[in-house]
Amino acid sequence: MPGMWELPALLESVVPDDALRMTVRHSIMQVNFYVRIRTVFEDDVEALAVSGGERRWVPLHEAGGMALTGLARKVLSRTHLLTAPPLDAIAPPADEEP
Repeated sequence: MPGMWELPALLESVVPDDALRMTVRHSIMQVNFYVRIRTVFEDDVEALAVSGGERRWVPLHEAGGMALTGLARKVLSRTHLLTAPPLDAIAPPADEEP
């Protein structure tokens, strides 16, 4: 998705059982995708991830404010790594009462 950030896609679709974190169903229009999310350590990213595109490490406290794809936001939320409220959340200003 142009202009949006996503988690790295990996070269291999097979995920060893000890590396599997979760399986996520993600729908786009009428198509369901089942995505396996695995643990990848920083030293292994270059060998495991599909090359190309812009890539950078981001502190987790900044990730919530980024333009993330729906799948990336879903994965980070379900792993309790996304610390910012969803971008579509409506919150009153700090000086107003709810």
